[in-house]
Amino acid sequence: MLASLFGDIATLRQQAARSTAAADGADADGEHGFAQTAVLEEAADGAPFNVHAKVGDPHAENLFVTGSPAQAIRDHFRRTRADLDSASHMLSLLDLSRQRAAALLNALSDTTGAPVERLHLREQATLLTLATIERTTVPCGGRNLLKVYHADTRAAGAEEAEIACALMERSQLTAVLLEGVPVDIAVLLLERLEAAVRLSTWRCPLLVFLLAEREQGLAARIRSMAWPASVHVKVVGEPGRGPSGLWNTLRDLWDTRLQASPAVPAVARAVELPDPAIAAGLLAVLAQDEGVHGAALVDGAAGVLLAGETALPKGLAPDLARAALACSLALRGQQHAARTMGLPPVDELSVTAGEHQHIVRAVAGRPGLFLLALLDRKRANVATVRLKLREAERRLA
Repeated sequence: MLASLFGDIATLRQQAARSTAAADGADADGEHGFAQTAVLEEAADGAPFNVHAKVGDPHAENLFVTGSPAQAIRDHFRRTRADLDSASHMLSLLDLSRQRAAALLNALSDTTGAPVERLHLREQATLLTLATIERTTVPCGGRNLLKVYHADTRAAGAEEAEIACALMERSQLTAVLLEGVPVDIAVLLLERLEAAVRLSTWRCPLLVFLLAEREQGLAARIRSMAWPASVHVKVVGEPGRGPSGLWNTLRDLWDTRLQASPAVPAVARAVELPDPAIAAGLLAVLAQDEGVHGAALVDGAAGVLLAGETALPKGLAPDLARAALACSLALRGQQHAARTMGLPPVDELSVTAGEHQHIVRAVAGRPGLFLLALLDRKRANVATVRLKLREAERRLA
């Protein structure tokens, strides 16, 4: 059934054969096959990949990771995809159901004859799978090939989102499949994406959300969010269909992507960041206080953790990156409310939930930056923590 979507299947298989043969040499990005790209060869430059081994599938490899795989992927794409106008065609899928994107890639592979190449990222210390990155190629006009990527992530916390974002940032089009995703999970994803597209590393000009036509509330939320002008955001109502229906939708979006607003290069922050050593020292002192679970310095404009300290062991330590993003959104909302009411900027925000309390302290003279303390309300001396936050702010201002 999928064959009809691409035209003459014999021609497609010839093109797929050429592309597969090319994978043994170099492709349009100067890459040497999926599992032989510079992403996997960063060990030569001292990056966190140091072992990769073949698995049973000839189109799959294990890659053992000792550092951040997301950062290595970013570094690679920054070199090979600096200019999206001249880079090879790339479409990334984000699928929280972990079913539809994989099914689509397999269906495309069955139709074109091009293999689904898989890269299993594993943590070297534990051998746990952090993510499986899948890729296949399809013709997209003439001799051009479109690379379709999907990351099935298993890493916990912030690293899970980082791996997916590292793929999306340098694609010409990113499609987020939200059909059937629980609302609370979808909302958390939207908040993370809203922060991610504001980072200086984001270059993808077109971000598309595909969801069921009945999910009008979620569609309205997406449209009302404050997306930057450099990213064209579309919401597409998609009835629940199989891989052929999904590909029809994606193909139409790809064909019309040039009608989207052109990407505007990200502007570097005008505000100078504090000295990392000074920030780390102040946070370490704060994190040693009784009842303080963690302390952080956060770039609220991007929702990104700049520095963090905790005295708790690894299994009990809070997810500071997630807390940084959540508190960035909370502070941003309160700042907006203050402007609406004609009030001065918010300098401190306290959020309590049961036994937990988060205190946010804006850093004067450095717009967008704030200090964050995560407390156990029963054990922490809140007044002392607030005084130490003010002192740390004074030192960083």
